Amino acid sequence: CAFHTCQPTAFTCGNGRCIPYHYRCDHYNDCGDNSDEVGCLFRPCDSHTEFTCNNGRCISLQYVCNGVNNCYDNSTSDERNCPERTCQSGFTKCQSTNICIPRTYLCDGDNDCGDMSDESPTHCVSLTCTNIEFRCTSGRCIPAHWYCDQGIDCADGSDEPA
Repeated sequence: CAFHTCQPTAFTCGNGRCIPYHYRCDHYNDCGDNSDEVGCLFRPCDSHTEFTCNNGRCISLQYVCNGVNNCYDNSTSDERNCPERTCQSGFTKCQSTNICIPRTYLCDGDNDCGDMSDESPTHCVSLTCTNIEFRCTSGRCIPAHWYCDQGIDCADGSDEPA
């Protein structure tokens, strides 16, 4: 793909993606390559009550090992070295990060698992949607009522045919 120039009010990510400038240094990997969080100065976490995430975010110790990537970092640092977990209905366990994500996060173009297992081509090609879901061309499953609802939910727009 050709490298394009972002608007003056946007931040240019290392991978060429453009994001609103106020997304920079918000502890969330908006770029997908974490370049919007590089070089940011964050306050130190209180080690007695908080966990320090790999992206510099401070979260309460009660959120560590709860099956959710509360750090919002690609390394899912708050879910490492935790006991094995079983996911509840409607959720899928990530391949190597021991977190559970909603099925709607599968094949959506975002690295929700931190190990890319929710975006793996092998997984997305073989993903079977339920009878109350619509399958995007990318393989992502979305709720059926999102089909033709005037909002693009599939990255490829296949839920809103012309």
